[in-house]
Amino acid sequence: MRPLVIPGSQAWSQLKRNARGRWPDRQQAERLLPLAAPDPGELFALRGDERVFCIGSCFAREIETTLDRLGFDVLSMQADLPASPNRTMQDRRVFNKYTVGAILNELRWALAPERFPYDHDQVLVAVPGDLRWSDHQLRGEALAEPRAEAEAMRLAVNRFFARVRDAELVVLTLGLSEAWHDNASGLYLNTAPSEHLVRQHPGRYDLHVLDAATTAAMLAEIDALLRAHLPPDGKLLLTVSPVPLAATFRAQDVLIANMYSKSLLRSACDAFLSERPHARYFPSYECAMLSDPALVWGEADFRHVSLDFVDYLMASALSGLGDAGGRAARARDSRSE
Repeated sequence: MRPLVIPGSQAWSQLKRNARGRWPDRQQAERLLPLAAPDPGELFALRGDERVFCIGSCFAREIETTLDRLGFDVLSMQADLPASPNRTMQDRRVFNKYTVGAILNELRWALAPERFPYDHDQVLVAVPGDLRWSDHQLRGEALAEPRAEAEAMRLAVNRFFARVRDAELVVLTLGLSEAWHDNASGLYLNTAPSEHLVRQHPGRYDLHVLDAATTAAMLAEIDALLRAHLPPDGKLLLTVSPVPLAATFRAQDVLIANMYSKSLLRSACDAFLSERPHARYFPSYECAMLSDPALVWGEADFRHVSLDFVDYLMASALSGLGDAGGRAARARDSRSE
């Protein structure tokens, strides 16, 4: 990655023309309080009924809910999973993707199976002392099933992600940069293997704290897969999830580890966007970090954003997305209906 170089005269010209180029003072408090309003710049012009596919963690699921309520055709809400008495979570939560590597794996298997054939034996792992099998590209032992059911679930997930082919807009939310790696399969995992599993398979699992170059390479491949299989005018909206790490496996304060994780992903977005006119960035992370915490986080914890705040984000995004149909106003008003 090379630094962005801007000629000196152009840099000064940009500052003079940029009404949002200086940090707000007390006379512009509305830019930060109570809800921050960073200007996302020019995004996309949308009709308002586009086919949308959201990929990411729980934050992506909240975005889906709002977009569906506003009239978009949200393909990633239309799951068809086999029934299971062992599954207690909502079907939609099965698809949460936390790491860039896990997102790449799903798109490889779904969009380019001739080059990246899916193999149950690479993905499914026997739960120690159990008759069930876990899939750490999904939720690991939290979704463990007997072998036949685990295979059926995985094939259904592969079919689900193949639906991204029909999307006109893909919303990609990046989650975290601590990624477990399976040295036996060569795959990055979506969730951490249990301590018991790590002990049962010494040398098989390592924690990778991803760097900028690795993250950039994976994002570039994700984009190449999407561009090769989406409609010619398909668009990509990139954002960083404000949901922080629940815990860190590094020997440091989780507050510090989370800042590294989010900062790396945020910087990766700028490098990614510089060469891709079909992609845009929306500042969900910035909105959350700069706003009054009492209005951002749900009542249960300091990790999951409130539904009202998701609506605020989508209202801001839709305004920048050429929201001729007034959907931004509907998003702002929806919680008071």
